[in-house]
Amino acid sequence: MTDTGKISTLAIHPGALGDVILFARLLELLPHPVAVVTGGEKAKVLEGLGVVERAFAFESLAMHEVFTDGPIEKCSLASGPIRSCDRVVSCFGGDDQRSRQRLAPLFGAGECSFLPIRPENEYPGHLVDLWREMLKVESPVSRHPWPVPPEWITRTLPPSSALLQPGSGGRDKCWPLDSFIKLARGLERCGHNPVFILGPAEMERLHYRQMLLMEGFEIVTCPSLKTLCGMLASCRVYIGNDSGVSHLAGVLGARCVVLFGVSCPRHFAPIGPRVKIISGRKLDDMSPDAVLGAVARYSSLGGIE
Repeated sequence: MTDTGKISTLAIHPGALGDVILFARLLELLPHPVAVVTGGEKAKVLEGLGVVERAFAFESLAMHEVFTDGPIEKCSLASGPIRSCDRVVSCFGGDDQRSRQRLAPLFGAGECSFLPIRPENEYPGHLVDLWREMLKVESPVSRHPWPVPPEWITRTLPPSSALLQPGSGGRDKCWPLDSFIKLARGLERCGHNPVFILGPAEMERLHYRQMLLMEGFEIVTCPSLKTLCGMLASCRVYIGNDSGVSHLAGVLGARCVVLFGVSCPRHFAPIGPRVKIISGRKLDDMSPDAVLGAVARYSSLGGIE
C-alpha cells in the first residue's frame, strides 16, 4: 500500500451507518485533508460523496494493534498507508488506557482526541454539538446536502415515489409494519408511488417481505449504499424510523419524515436541509393518519409544500 502523504485529520469510527453519518457532519468542520477509517462500504461512500479526501476500510487495517504491547515501530499500522497526520479524532478505543497512549503514535499523529458515541442523558443539545464543544470547533454544523454523483443513480424510481424504510438496527425503534402499510395506502391515495426498502435486518424478519408482497407493493431488497444514495437523491419523499438510512436520506437532501420513539431526537436527529421529525414516547401510539398528515403538509403532492 502507498503512503497517503500528509493528512491533517485522521478520523476513526467503527460504528453503524447512522453514527458514521453524524460523525461525517463533524468532519466537514475539521482541518482538511481528512482521512476516515470506518466500515468498508461506508468508507467508500464518504469518499465518493466528497466528504473526505481519503477513506480506509476498518477491517483492512490491523486496528487490533492499538490494544497490544508490541513496539510501535514494529507494528504494521506504523508502516501502513497512514504514516503521518496532525491529529487523530476517534470514537474508537477511548475506554482503554493502552489505546489512549498508542493510537496517536501508531499513525504518526501529534495529538489524539477521543469522543463519546453518545451524550449523557442530561446533555441539552445534539451529539455533533457535543463533539464540537469537546474539540473547540466554533463553526456551526452544516445542513447543506451532499451531492450524489450522477453515475450512482442507477435505479429508476416511479414518478412521485415515496420511499419507506420500515426497519432499524433496534426493533424497539421500529414503527409497526402494519402501520407502514396503512401509511403506504394513504400515500397512494395522495398520488404518491410507495416503494419499500428492506435491508439485511428486515430480510431476516421474513414476514416483512411476505406481508409487503401480499399487499402488492414494490420492494427493493439490500441495495448497495451507492444505489441507495441514488434512490434517496431522486425520490419525492422518504419516511423511515430512527435508522442509518434515515440519516443518509437527511444528508443527501431528501425530503424526510423520520419517526422517533425510544431514542432521543434532541441528541440523534438526522442533520439535513429537509428533515421533519415526529416523536412520541411509544411508536405504537403513532397513527398512520397522523403520519400521513405530516407527510402531506411536507410534500408538494400531498398538499402544502
